[in-house]
Amino acid sequence: MTLLLLDLKEEIAFNRVKSRGEGDHYDQGDISFYKTLRDSFVDLASKNQNRIKIINAEQDIAAISNDIQQTVLRELSDAV
Repeated sequence: MTLLLLDLKEEIAFNRVKSRGEGDHYDQGDISFYKTLRDSFVDLASKNQNRIKIINAEQDIAAISNDIQQTVLRELSDAV
């Protein structure tokens, strides 16, 4: 099984969460929480490159969608 990590800088994630309003208890963290979270996921992905594919989520929606589609298609073709 392959996992996709939609990665973006913690500042962008923090600003997106704050712009949505109150959110849940995870959304109440400060920017250092998002940095720790991102660093942990990127570290996990770098140690498991065959299982976790990083998608640059700082791109526009169309580019992110395209990257996801290409990654999924590549993984499916490798599975056959």
